Amino acid sequence: MSGSGIRIVVPIKPLAAGKSRLSPVLDRDRRVLLSLAMFIHVLRVARETAATSQVAVLGGDPTVARVAQRLNVLWEPEPARGLNRCLKRAFQAGVRLGWDATLFVPADLPELASDDLACVLEMAHSAERLVVAPDRFDEGTNALLVPSLTPFPPRLGPHSFTRHLTQARRLGIPTQVCRREGLRLDIDTPADLALLLARRPAWWQEAEEVCDVVLQTPLSTLVSDLETASRRARG
Repeated sequence: MSGSGIRIVVPIKPLAAGKSRLSPVLDRDRRVLLSLAMFIHVLRVARETAATSQVAVLGGDPTVARVAQRLNVLWEPEPARGLNRCLKRAFQAGVRLGWDATLFVPADLPELASDDLACVLEMAHSAERLVVAPDRFDEGTNALLVPSLTPFPPRLGPHSFTRHLTQARRLGIPTQVCRREGLRLDIDTPADLALLLARRPAWWQEAEEVCDVVLQTPLSTLVSDLETASRRARG
């Protein structure tokens, strides 16, 4: 599919490989549940954002692809290894396919709402401006909208928010910063998780219910299948 409008891309690792920094506080099953529930939430919000023309998931595993199919979202294999190379290819594909802009949204934003993405799109001013949304520390980047006529290599990683702003200034690209609560909290560390659970005490119950509704597969079976697939991939 191609055409004018905004394309949202959501890259994701294979579920069994995600959230390894949480291993001191979460066992394997909980890490999979956390990753899966946040991913489903982000896809639902992206799909509901009225101004979005397409939502595409990049990478993952067969379970990720099945979730995308269940939610009527496009799934594509990871276009390149590494998040920055993956997004660079995604931005280039947006130009090739004729989209006005491509919006990167991480798969681990549990408080994301449609109004948050609508704010990013509004700030883009008809896809004429670059828009960057920082995390709660103003260090990382939790959304990045790049107009298709704007060459802008992504610089995700430590201090990416500042690096993106510096690069935009150097290139003379009009830029807006979007600070929204739903875009501030991504879950990478035990402190991030503790904050989420303090705000949402029923998170784990809600996560299980969401995953059951979408996949209709018991979590234990899902995790077992993911481990089997991971072993096969390692040879």
